[in-house]
Amino acid sequence: RDWSVTGVQTCALPIFPVSYSGLFSPSYSLRRTKSELFHGSIPFLSGYFSSMALERKGAWIFLRTKYIKLGLPLIVYTLLGGPAQIALTRFHAHEPLGREILLDYWEILRGVVGPVWYTAVLLIFNTIYSLVPSKFASFPQGSLFPNLLIAIIASYMIRFLYPIGTAFKPLSLQPGYLPQYIASYILGASLSSPPAPPFSKTTRNILITANILSTAAELGLLYYYPDSYTMSSSFRGGPNLLALSYAIWNETTGYLLGTSILRLFSTSRFLNGGGKPWGGIRMRLF
Repeated sequence: RDWSVTGVQTCALPIFPVSYSGLFSPSYSLRRTKSELFHGSIPFLSGYFSSMALERKGAWIFLRTKYIKLGLPLIVYTLLGGPAQIALTRFHAHEPLGREILLDYWEILRGVVGPVWYTAVLLIFNTIYSLVPSKFASFPQGSLFPNLLIAIIASYMIRFLYPIGTAFKPLSLQPGYLPQYIASYILGASLSSPPAPPFSKTTRNILITANILSTAAELGLLYYYPDSYTMSSSFRGGPNLLALSYAIWNETTGYLLGTSILRLFSTSRFLNGGGKPWGGIRMRLF
């Protein structure tokens, strides 16, 4: 347990409203960091490694490999993952087992379930990318800001109708994050291999500044207007400044994390395979 963080949270409770002091919660901070590591960074890295694999294997072998390594686990988990959990629960409870577990589960199944939803989304992205790779390769890195700006505005506006937590059933995909997935995948796929510096120091400083200002805006709105903005509802979406601040923070954090991970692996001798640029990662590409 991180007592230093817990201490800050405890000291904040008498001073700040409940909605604001919740931001000091270690569990909330951890969830938010993990969320951004996934929402922005994983699609970005997926796009980058997919471009490397497509260049090396060619479109047909690339697609065949993806449909085997992504498609098969997707189908198996969707069809059998839930029934297997139900069967284990019944077994430990000494309840009867039978094929009705499968039949009842499949009767109510309406699409992808569980953690393999991103596998389905990535499979769709990879299929589109393999059909038009030149469109991704020619994507100019100078268009980073327009790309992020479009993703921020699109995410913010989509969450008017589909707040965070609302899932599109066939893929179990949250529409409010879809623009970020698309933008991050495109930016990752458009990088050269080995990657050039993703952005200049000026660009990095602008992104960091936007990230800090959006964080400050979130804290300020929750502190000064606790009755108008709450972490449980306002963050989820809608025409409010807190949702807009979160959209800016979400996009900038995801891209900063993704590019930082790339830079770390490209400069660390331990992580990149004994000094050979990206050697350790290339051997693990799928």
